Amino acid sequence: MKKIIIPFLFLALTGCASQLGVVTPKENSYTVEATGSSVQEAKRIANATAEKTCKDLGKSYYVISVNDYFNHAMDENTTELANTASNILLGGNLLNSEHQVMMEFNCK
Repeated sequence: MKKIIIPFLFLALTGCASQLGVVTPKENSYTVEATGSSVQEAKRIANATAEKTCKDLGKSYYVISVNDYFNHAMDENTTELANTASNILLGGNLLNSEHQVMMEFNCK
């Protein structure tokens, strides 16, 4: 049983650590789109994506603008309540990827 659980645990941990957003190059900058179960998580993913993008070019990044959106038919409080309950009962968020962040950045 331990032989089965350890690889799944490793995959779950590395999967979370490597979550990145989608980068779109623009004429003079980049845009990253990231989603998460909260605005803070989506912003963390967007910043990690921007940092990796510029680090791969040997540069650092700076943020030009950030916009966040809540994308779901239910209101934000109901979604948060459902996720709190599902975390307690199921050990994870039932409704994820509800928040979207669009961040424009550039490398220097």
